[in-house]
Parts: sequence; structure tokens; C-alpha cells
Amino acid sequence: MNAMFRGIVLFGASLLAGGSLASAEALPEHCRRAPVAADCTAPLFDQLLERIKAERPYDQPDLKAALTDKLINLGSLDLAQEVAVGIDHAPIRDVKLAVIGVLQANQRHYGKASDLADLIGDPQQRLPVYTAIVERFVADGEVEPAWTLVKQLGDATLSDSFQAALVVRFATEGRFELTLPYALEVRDAGRRADVLFGLASRQLASRPLDDVLQSLEAIDDPENRARDFALLGQQAHDLKKPDAAERLFARALEDLAQAEAAGSADTDSLRQSIARALEASGRGTEALAVATEIRDVERRLTVTGRIATTLARNGQTDAALSVLKGNAAAAGTIADPEQRILALTRQAEFMVEAGFASEALRLIARIEAPDRRSDARQALARTAARQNAFDLAERIVTEDPSILHRVTGQIELATALSIVEGERARALALAERAQMALEMDSIEGAEAVYGMLVDTQLSLQRFDRARSLIDWLHEPAARFDKLDRLAAAAARAGAGEALSRAIGDMIALVAGDSLYERYGRTAMMAQRLPAELTPEEILLLSKRLKQADFEWVFLHVTAVRLAEAGRVGDAQDLVALADDPELTADFELPELAALLALSLKSGQ
Repeated sequence: MNAMFRGIVLFGASLLAGGSLASAEALPEHCRRAPVAADCTAPLFDQLLERIKAERPYDQPDLKAALTDKLINLGSLDLAQEVAVGIDHAPIRDVKLAVIGVLQANQRHYGKASDLADLIGDPQQRLPVYTAIVERFVADGEVEPAWTLVKQLGDATLSDSFQAALVVRFATEGRFELTLPYALEVRDAGRRADVLFGLASRQLASRPLDDVLQSLEAIDDPENRARDFALLGQQAHDLKKPDAAERLFARALEDLAQAEAAGSADTDSLRQSIARALEASGRGTEALAVATEIRDVERRLTVTGRIATTLARNGQTDAALSVLKGNAAAAGTIADPEQRILALTRQAEFMVEAGFASEALRLIARIEAPDRRSDARQALARTAARQNAFDLAERIVTEDPSILHRVTGQIELATALSIVEGERARALALAERAQMALEMDSIEGAEAVYGMLVDTQLSLQRFDRARSLIDWLHEPAARFDKLDRLAAAAARAGAGEALSRAIGDMIALVAGDSLYERYGRTAMMAQRLPAELTPEEILLLSKRLKQADFEWVFLHVTAVRLAEAGRVGDAQDLVALADDPELTADFELPELAALLALSLKSGQ
């Protein structure tokens, strides 16, 4: 049974044979209780490694990997390395050593990083360590040792990283006259294009535009070049350099034309990127001209519809409405019924965003299927709510002829409004109307709708109301999941009474026979316990599960959770109160890990 919980929490595996470790040196008594002194680090670490060695061989790599991660997060890289080296599974070992090596290089411990790289068997995992060393050397102005390492290893990717790091350093120092030659030394075309774009972006702020153009012109691929010209055009606009933006956008369009003349298979995404940059720069008309030539109909309608909303925000309402009406007509000609409905709905959403709600509602009225028409209305209500047009959103959902969509729309809107300042009263009213409709009318799929309403009441922090709604759910699993959400919400809100009642209800469900995945749900429940519970109170709760296996899971997860939260003393007391040899043995790993973490923190 215990094997089901390996991996639920760190070091949650059981011993091959219970009991303590006779081979391990006795741990000093003062190291067993919090607060743990810094001088306990070494004996705790040794004891923990010995304890892991007592595990089944196939469990040890994962346990050592987990300990390595924990030590890395605690900043103890030397100890992490000592554990990682002993991982008896090469792929895991190499990954962990590479992470430690990069961190050592970033801390300028070059000797340690280099030694770690030598321990890594996979060349692909070794490369990030050497790259970090080289980049850190160059960033610190130590170019000669970086170049020596690059020549010694003879790796093309590492050489490219060195050249790229030089470009960044020289640009940072303002020595732009040195940058372009080094950027051109990068051999990988994609990496070179990225370096040249980064260089041009830095030049744009302080160098003549001709320098920027020269850097971008060195990019080989016309599609990449066009996209980068457009992105820098947008940056120039943001930097209040309209003349530079004009020239950069012009070059983007020239390269777009070149790519299309060369017979590029698909320039739709390029047109979309250029149109997006033009739109963001306040050039809506130019953006529209670029986007109108996108060949894929659905993409063209989406991009031009988005541009139309920008035109409307900028006061060009007639132009925006003309675009959207044209798009609606095109959407209506799509042959596939499903895609046609989606396209019509999307254009209607754009109309709402642009301020044309009446036109949007008339458009979705063309959808023949009543359910799909109601789906479209809900999409419009969501869009209106995102625009803070709450009156419109409420009117759209309230006037829906479908009772199911009307109720779910009210619930969704209430949830959205629950976090909007000044709209709580409206959210409460919508939730009440939805519940009244559920109680008075026969609604298909009512159980799922009740579940939605539970979430809404939780977002409004009405925990008693949420709990009463949970009782309407027939499926035990659904009730448990909603109780778990209630417990989480109550914990966040500091509502101790609501949290305790939810935990009690969850325990009652697990103690019954109607739930599936009872072990996993028991572990989930244990992680929701109120922080203020004493070990004695936790033990009493576990007894309500009425089955030894579930009690063990509950106590084990809770003890580990307490230990990892720094409450080692409470965790130890809980295990002692349980008086279960198996639990005591299984807790030894997480106990040692928690004590080690406290010892390391006390020494920082």
C-alpha cells in the first residue's frame, strides 16, 4: 500500500525493513529537535545519505534527485553535488550536475563549474556549463580565458556563444564599432539572426539609423529580416522616433514583397506579425492593408477584426464598422458549419469590443441552431464583461431565451464581478437569481450548474452557502472535489470554522465506501488541514477515517507537511502519538531532510 505514495511528498518511501540504521553513526541528540544548530549539518547529511542507501535500489535515484533539488533550492551547491554524483542513473545524474555547474559558473566559481562539467557524461548536458563559464568570463571582461576555453574544446555552439557574449559586452560598453564583425562570426544562421536583432535593438536607442539598418541587413533570411524590421519599427515608435519607424516599416514591407516574390510557401504569419507591429504603432490603416492580403480566410478575419477594434478605439468608427461588416459577410460564406459559427461569433465579439453591440447581436441572430446561438450570446457577454461593460453583459445573459444558458451566463458573470470593486451587490444578485432558477425549473445538466454556482459562492467568500449547495451534488467524487475547493478558499480567507467543517465533511466521504481513489484523496485532504491544529487534534481527526490504511496515509502526509513547513517538533510529536512503528520508519527520511534544511538555514 505504501508504494502508492512514493513521490507524493519528498522522501515518502518506506524502508526495505523497518527500524533504525544500525550502520549509521548515532546522530547527536541536539540535532534531532528544532531549532537545529549549524554544526548539525554534517551529521544530518551523512545520516540522510545512509538512510537513502537503505531504500530499494530502484528508488534511490529519484530520492537522491529530490534531495539534490532541495539542496540546490537551499543554496547548498557543494552538498547538492555530493548527492548528485552518487545518482546511479546517468541521465538524471547529468541533468542535476549540469544545473549545479551552471549555478556555480554564475557565482564565478569557475574551477568548481569546470570540475562538474568533467563529471557529466552527456556532451549536450556538459555544454550549458561551459557556456555559462564563457558568458560569465566575457561579461566580467575576462575575454582571454574565455577564448582559451573555446579553442580548447573546439565546439561550434560554444564558439557562437562566445561571439554572442562579446557582442553584448561591447554594446553594453558603447563600443558599437566592434560589435558587427563579431556578430557576423556566429556560424549558426538562426543564432546569428538573433544576435544581429539584439544588436540592432541596442543601436536603435543611441546610434544612427544607418547602423541599425546595416545590422538588420546582415540577416540572411528575408522573412526573418522583414519580421525584425517590423519589430524595430514598433520599438522606434515607442522611443518617439517617427522617422526611424517609417523607414524600418518600409524596409519590412520591401522584404515581405521579396519573400513573396521568391515563392515563399506561407507568408501569412509574417503578414500577421507586421500587421501587429503596425497596429501597435498607431498605423491602423497600414496594418489593415497588410492583413487584408493574408490568404487563409480564418486568420485574415481574426487579424483584420482585431485591427478594426483598434481603429474604433482611435475614433475611426466608420472604418472599423465597415471592416467588421465585410468580415461578417465573408464569415457567412465559410462552407464548414462549425467553422462558420465560430467565425461569426468571433466577428460579433470584435463588434462588441469596438462598441457596436447592436450589430453584434444582429449578427449572431443569423446562427440557426438555438444552442449555438446561445453559446454565441455567452461569448458576447464575456467580451462585454472584459470591457467593463457590465450592464451590457447582464442584459445579454438575462435576455437569453435558453434557461440553461441564462443561468450559466448569470453564474459566469457573477464570478467575474466578484473580484470587481463596487460590483459585489450585482454579483450577489446574479448568483441569487441563478440559484432561484435552479430550484424552480427543471434544467438539463443541473448538477454541473450547481457545481459552477459553488465556485461562484466561493469567489464571493460565502462559505456557508457554498457548503449547502455541495449537498445538492449527487456524485460523491464531485462533492469531495468541491469540498476541497471550499477548504482551499477558506484557508486563503482565514475562515477557520468553514475550513474545519469542510475537512470534516471530506473525512466522512473518505470513511464511506462510495469514493474512488480514496488513498489519493486522503493525501489531498491532509494537505488542507488548518495550520493551528495541534498534533493531538490531528490524531483525533485521523481516527474518524475508521481504516488503518487511510489513517496511515493521513498521518504520514500531515507529518511530512508539518516537517517541510519547519514545524519539525509538531511532526515528531504527531508520529510519537500515533505509536505506529511503520509510520515512525517511513517518517525518518522526511524528518532528516527537514532537520537538515533547518540546520542549513541557521548557518546562512
